[in-house]
Amino acid sequence: MKIMVWDLIESVSNALDMINSNLSEHHGKVAYISMRIGTMLGMGNNDIEKMIYAALLHDCGVFTAGEANSIARFEFDTSANNHAEIGSKLLKGLTFIEISEIVRFHHTPWKHGEGAGARDGRPVPFASHIIHLADRVATLSAVNGNILLHSRDILETVREHADTVFHPDIVAVFHELAQRDSFWLDVTSNDVKYLVNSSIRSSSIDIGIDELYEFSRLISNIIDYKCRFTATHSIGVARVAQAVSRKIGFSSAEGILFEIAGHLHDLGKLSVPAEILYKPAGLNREEMAVMRSHSYITFAALRKVRGMENVVKWACEHHEKLDGSGYPFRRTDSELSLGSRVLAVADIFTALSEDRPYRKGMCKRDTISTLNSLTGTHLDPYVTSTLVSAYDEINDIRALYQKTAFDIYMEVLN
Repeated sequence: MKIMVWDLIESVSNALDMINSNLSEHHGKVAYISMRIGTMLGMGNNDIEKMIYAALLHDCGVFTAGEANSIARFEFDTSANNHAEIGSKLLKGLTFIEISEIVRFHHTPWKHGEGAGARDGRPVPFASHIIHLADRVATLSAVNGNILLHSRDILETVREHADTVFHPDIVAVFHELAQRDSFWLDVTSNDVKYLVNSSIRSSSIDIGIDELYEFSRLISNIIDYKCRFTATHSIGVARVAQAVSRKIGFSSAEGILFEIAGHLHDLGKLSVPAEILYKPAGLNREEMAVMRSHSYITFAALRKVRGMENVVKWACEHHEKLDGSGYPFRRTDSELSLGSRVLAVADIFTALSEDRPYRKGMCKRDTISTLNSLTGTHLDPYVTSTLVSAYDEINDIRALYQKTAFDIYMEVLN
């Protein structure tokens, strides 16, 4: 299996943009502005590509709409918002693209040269300073009306902060770019990520199954870390799906694909406000409509990733039901693959077993009773009975991996 890195990163970047609907295409804008500045400064292709990937994921440490709204202001208190540090810790798990340090320092002010190094003595990557300026310009470009009516004001704001907030050499290059109407129209174009991809397509990296698994774990953390009660949900679903798939005859290689699907299945929840996700009572009609959209958004975010069509299908169909009453596609028994049925059982089993703000995790008897009550109408009988017959073994696997994942979660946030 070979997957294009661009396809994966773009899918996550699109989902990150959904956290704050007021900053449409924010990560794409930052990537485009950074790319243009880096090119004019004569950076090498590999360095530019690495910077682009960092720009597309730079706010992966932002978990709530409140945080997103905070950093949407041109000037904000970086000491009260540690999303860059958290994002860096998340990205350290990626071995095929080393971008964690770039993300860590992407809000480091220049301060007349003090920003060239961090407090611990490490140098701050030059790409971090480029992304810093690009990020603030992208924020200022989120205006109503034609961007050309605001471009001079944005440029003036940036120039006022030269040598204090921004590296003066980067400001000088930005000043040259900002004279061109085409630059601003590209930045605010709906095709801004396409413009970036077109520029790096010849050097895009392919990754294999190991790197895909690694990246899917990163995605699951970005999704789940929005709340401590779900901080390990996706890893739980992934391990249960893998265990059940092996019990019913899938190969070990296919088992890894089930884990990846489990890591990705709730990607669309990045678009759901935290107050809906973690409401301690039942959802009203409007809230339920928002919640029901998340599995379709998972599908929309991942469908462009070439080479993992089955994984995407399993991930986005985990709320479908045999009787056709599920969502988002209203698939029926005859339309649902065995893989989708495995994910559906794994998701419900894991959710029932976990503590939530409004209840404790269910005991074995209640979990089995609930699963059996859903069998035949919602859940596949064969898959459900396979899990129930190996309940203790599979639940021990879930509990072990979720405990380990929770320890990592606490380490990242602290």
